Amino acid sequence: MAFPTGWARKCKITIPDAKISGNNTSFPILLTEANFPTEMLDGGDNSALNGGGDVVFTEDSPGAVQMSLDIVTFVTGGTPDVELYTKRPTLNTAAERDIWVWYKKAGEAQPADIAAYGRNSVWSDYEAVYHLNGAEGTDSAGNHNGTLINSPTSEDGPYGTAISLNGLNQRIDLGALIEDALSGVDTLTIQAWVKPTTVGIDRIISATRVTSSAGHKFWADAGGSGEGWASAVATGSIAAAGADNSDATLNVWQFVTFRYDGAILGVRKDNAGFTNTTKTGLIGDSNTQVSIGGTPNGDYFAGGLKEVRYRIAVLSDDWLTTAYNNQSDPATFATAGTPEAVSSGATIAVNGTSCSHASDSPTQTQAHNFIVNGAALAQTANSPSSTQTHSGAVNSTNHTHTANNTSLIQNQTLPVTDNTHRLISDEAGIFDPTAFTPNLARSHKATRKNRTSTPPSSDRTTHPTNTRTLRI
Repeated sequence: MAFPTGWARKCKITIPDAKISGNNTSFPILLTEANFPTEMLDGGDNSALNGGGDVVFTEDSPGAVQMSLDIVTFVTGGTPDVELYTKRPTLNTAAERDIWVWYKKAGEAQPADIAAYGRNSVWSDYEAVYHLNGAEGTDSAGNHNGTLINSPTSEDGPYGTAISLNGLNQRIDLGALIEDALSGVDTLTIQAWVKPTTVGIDRIISATRVTSSAGHKFWADAGGSGEGWASAVATGSIAAAGADNSDATLNVWQFVTFRYDGAILGVRKDNAGFTNTTKTGLIGDSNTQVSIGGTPNGDYFAGGLKEVRYRIAVLSDDWLTTAYNNQSDPATFATAGTPEAVSSGATIAVNGTSCSHASDSPTQTQAHNFIVNGAALAQTANSPSSTQTHSGAVNSTNHTHTANNTSLIQNQTLPVTDNTHRLISDEAGIFDPTAFTPNLARSHKATRKNRTSTPPSSDRTTHPTNTRTLRI
């Protein structure tokens, strides 16, 4: 069934206004295990499926505005572990913002990566996104999967799991197609979480082979009097942004950004401002590949890398501040409310070894079922009614169905099945073309004019009439 039919639980998640900077559109929100209600991850009766196949996000409580979802890790029960990203159409300041998570639907699976709300659609504005969830190089934008060189390992990241590079010969090659995409443009933003264990000359985060006329380079540098973050683009001559030599801190996770807007090239660490230099022109094509963590010529990065993103656009300071608030402390960025049951409104079910249902006027409406099951039960009503295409069913090993007025409307069915039962009625109305044919020893067959009927016993008679009403 289509969403939201069949989902049993949902919960509101609130992002406080203080965590949002400016106005942001199509913003990918990171959520971890700290952002969900306990019941959703504990593996119990109300838990989401392990793996997150039944997890859906919406911008509204009724579920009319579904949001794209990229699940990186989703482990329930024991020690929950979650890393996922969902894209909110807008994330603007001036008020707290809500989203809703839906879960608990057996047998459900996430949509395909290329589907409308699948993984790739979260990153439709990006050229490439590498979560680097351990030793892997998948591009969650679906464009440029990476190849691991010399078996990098994994380590704990700023959240979730990150890739670990030895600084000697390990890197991730992204291929030449991404270099083609990043060439001939005058806007580019690269973001990454980095934890250097050593800093030397040209320790690459992301680079192509930079010449006097082509390529880009983003690295941790130990040139001059200390360590810092540096960047360069080549548009006819190399231009490097001046790096603050105190910015690169060993063995600490840092959120660093490379940004070029066709006039200014800059680098930024965490939530601080940019260090900029003037640079103009289109980034040239170096006719080589892009690599993370080094190049085929060396310049290898030593330490951890996580969440490397490439976007052919200029991300604003507000966007980068909101992203830093989200990723540096996911637990305080969004808070789960109280989970609630989702009512489908489609089925009324009474199940048990002994139960009863009593009503003066039970009514079934279109596309709904009313079911009573049990080993011993009774259903009593003065005027039960079934409307078009609906059925009223009572099943058990011993039951009684009693009514003063039982009406069968055209094309309607009222089945009473059992080993022992009684059908008692003072007046049964039969409407063409419905036939009334009880079992032998209690049968009265009403017929139209000019037809005959045979009473089943000596003490009862039948009187067929033009109005086809049988009176007993």
